[in-house]
Amino acid sequence: MSRGIVFYVSGHGFGHATRNAEIRRALAAIHPELRLHVRSTANFDSGAIEDGSALRVSPRLTLEAVARVFEARERTIADEAAFIRSNAITLAVADIPYLAGDIAEAAGVPCIGIGNFSWEWIYEPYFEECPEYAHLQPLVRAGYSKMELYLRLPFSHAGGLEAFQEVRDVPLVARLGRPVERGSRPRVLLAMRGGIDAGSLERARDAGADEFEFLEPDGGHFPDLVRASDAVVSKLGYGTLGECAANGSAILYPPRTAFREEPVLEAAAARYLRARQIPMPDFESGNWAPHLRKLLAMPAPVETLETNGADVCARILESRCS
Repeated sequence: MSRGIVFYVSGHGFGHATRNAEIRRALAAIHPELRLHVRSTANFDSGAIEDGSALRVSPRLTLEAVARVFEARERTIADEAAFIRSNAITLAVADIPYLAGDIAEAAGVPCIGIGNFSWEWIYEPYFEECPEYAHLQPLVRAGYSKMELYLRLPFSHAGGLEAFQEVRDVPLVARLGRPVERGSRPRVLLAMRGGIDAGSLERARDAGADEFEFLEPDGGHFPDLVRASDAVVSKLGYGTLGECAANGSAILYPPRTAFREEPVLEAAAARYLRARQIPMPDFESGNWAPHLRKLLAMPAPVETLETNGADVCARILESRCS
């Protein structure tokens, strides 16, 4: 049986899945004999739980979900260690479930983390707000401490990664769209999955119908839509932000509360692309047009990012897969 790598991928958001798919694609290109496995379930990583809105995270609901992960910890570790051994897997990769470190240790294989944040860092203020769950904090850190290397992507926080044995910076992992001709009107891609009220969207469309061409994902290749769009309306997240930066699109975003990553992504957006926050009252009322005009009038960013992160990460993983 050929060697294999297992990817433990957070189900929290768009960016974790898409960037890992790009890394697996690059791995398959340089080492087609490797068998690549993907595992993604709430048993490994509960992520952050939203409180009735795509723009608001609930610290308490999040930590309740973390507690459930640890309630099933022993069974999950035993099951996954058996899966690793039975499939000749020699390396575990985590983006960025903490339990993957415990699983890898039990299976006797190394574990490498990839991400632009750690859940330990995201949860830190939640543990302060909900101290009854503080006993879980060292368990999250313990999982990360068993990872021999953390590949830190752009748009990352500077500190809070002390648990990892080694931290190495890598370039942006993002999908590139195919070049297309721009339309006569600015194209605006609506990429806010589950976060745009139908009434708000209808009012925004009506107000900007003569000025903008609104696009919605229709099952096509999402990076192609980003590349074809002058602006994207979305909450900030690594996946959308990275693909906007890589494909030269601007981003208009509403504020998101109780998620520690938000100011880090805002700072990155200001450096690497045209970005503008729309106040929540204007976002909800559909008063987007003046903000889109100001966004599209902004000068192009001076700073750029290398976008070969998938190839760089793939070669590092291949070298560790003995």
